Amino acid sequence: MRYIDDSPYCWVVFAYDSDEDVESEIYQVAVDVAEYFYERCGVGLLDMAYPSNKATFGYLIEDLPMLLVKHSGRDKHILQKHLERGSFIMEDISKWGMRVLTDDLGT
Repeated sequence: MRYIDDSPYCWVVFAYDSDEDVESEIYQVAVDVAEYFYERCGVGLLDMAYPSNKATFGYLIEDLPMLLVKHSGRDKHILQKHLERGSFIMEDISKWGMRVLTDDLGT
């Protein structure tokens, strides 16, 4: 996440849950997202099956799969600069980007 925060480019983070999503189906959606944003934004994957990802990003996730979009600019930071109790703390999403929920992925 620090790499994404330090980047001046937009980023699209594809959030999914490998414990719930059928791997073969979710893989093609991830490939489609990467192809759609090719040479537009960086694309990353976020597997919510990992407890640390749930702890950090869980409050942003309403439905899966979905996208977290970080607007371009080095002044847009997803993470706060300090650690709290040894863990990352997220900035409010209105300061750095937006969410694209599952129902909106098709459009």
